[in-house]
Amino acid sequence: MIHASYFSVSQNDWGNQCQCKPCQDLATREESQMGPVLQLVNRVAAAVAKDFPDKRVTTLAYQWSRKPPKTIRPLPNVTIRLCTIECCFSHPFTGCDYAQNIQFAEDIKGWSAICNNLWIWNYTTNFRSYYLPHPVLRPLNDDIKFFIDHHVKGIYEQDTKLTLNGDMSELGAYIMAKFLWNADYDENTAINEFLAGVYGKAAPQVRAYIDLLHDTVAKDNVHLRCFMSAKQAKYLTKDLLAKADQLFEQAEAVVKDEPDVLRRVEFLRLPVDYAMIELFGRTDNAPAKIDHQAFTVTPLTDIRANVERFLTRGKQANILSMSERRFTLAEYKKSVLALRDRRLTPHQPVAAAGIQPGVRATYYQYDAWPRGKELEQLEPTAKTIVPQIDLSARKRDKMFGFLFDGLIHAPTDGIYTIHLKAESGSYLQIAGEMVIDAKRATSSHSVQGHVALRAGWHPIRLRFREYSYNDGLDLTWEVPNAKRTKVPPKQFGHLAE
Repeated sequence: MIHASYFSVSQNDWGNQCQCKPCQDLATREESQMGPVLQLVNRVAAAVAKDFPDKRVTTLAYQWSRKPPKTIRPLPNVTIRLCTIECCFSHPFTGCDYAQNIQFAEDIKGWSAICNNLWIWNYTTNFRSYYLPHPVLRPLNDDIKFFIDHHVKGIYEQDTKLTLNGDMSELGAYIMAKFLWNADYDENTAINEFLAGVYGKAAPQVRAYIDLLHDTVAKDNVHLRCFMSAKQAKYLTKDLLAKADQLFEQAEAVVKDEPDVLRRVEFLRLPVDYAMIELFGRTDNAPAKIDHQAFTVTPLTDIRANVERFLTRGKQANILSMSERRFTLAEYKKSVLALRDRRLTPHQPVAAAGIQPGVRATYYQYDAWPRGKELEQLEPTAKTIVPQIDLSARKRDKMFGFLFDGLIHAPTDGIYTIHLKAESGSYLQIAGEMVIDAKRATSSHSVQGHVALRAGWHPIRLRFREYSYNDGLDLTWEVPNAKRTKVPPKQFGHLAE
């Protein structure tokens, strides 16, 4: 039974996207952290029951509070919503050797023994990248049966909610509805009837694509989380994507005279193009031919057709967001235009008089970032001069930020390849040009950019924000005709006020 009326006592949601080691350590501790939370929830529930006897109070068993407590029990009008966020979703919760799945199976048994109103919050998409192929359809029915076997009364399957046409999201929604209505509904029947109704004569090729992905992760025992970057998707090899591409060529050919069906097949192909762009159009080491005299950048991996097709069809599909962080198609377009052939205009240096060593560092420290304000709009905590762009002047390891302003010295004319590894929300400007917008960067991998510079000093600004635990900042560059290195302190400067 699903209850539509309830009150919610929620824990804070910073853990929703935090996969750092301290958060994961909390989530895997042997003792429960739920006791104090449930004590509060019970007191609220007792008060609510006096005036609203037909209502329930709900709270999350989520990451660090996922394990059931040893002694305290939820009152009869309390709903526990058990969350699966740490788990592997490419295998059923039972029969998977991933540690979090094994632990989750124990936790649901514990909760079902002490809670009469147990709900599930399950995750069926990749929140970091809605358009990265994420084969997690096969376990859905097994998991719903598993939940029912443990007396779960409500199931919330969270899929791609911020946009249409995410990776197989329509098919996922259909078969989940079938299984939630009838847990014994046959999986293959559900998939095939949807494919036949939506993709018509292209259904065999689409089914072959779905099986290709799911068979690969099953064979290689790949554990898929609900926050996966492209770099973590090792199962998406060039060979696999080439096979997928061929299947979609065939699928589009057989329905070329049926515009509505063709459009659906084209939208289903979006993740294949996206994977090609992310995995083989971007790497840390810039797969491009650079002509420093002509100031041109030519990609060595030809993914231009994938870029054009993804951007064109993405607009037709009305992509609203590429991820849970609301990364729009327009923003993505800016980031992939650099993967096409282009000629850069070199920036002229500034006058060298009065330049002193180091860069200005404006430091910000807040317990909570004010909503709707960028770092530059906040009141700084401190200002200082630092010898280079790094985090050595920070006062804490989370909820802080820097604005670094100064000059960077280009030793020779040419194209400079810059690499930035930083928390999302950071950016790098050189000579007033946005070289790297790190909405795509994360603490786990760097993003590159190119800028054409004449020899001499050029203005530089780097914004860095850290929300959770400090995973660091790494700024490296490739000087023309040289290997990638950290930017030496001697290359930084500032003008005296």
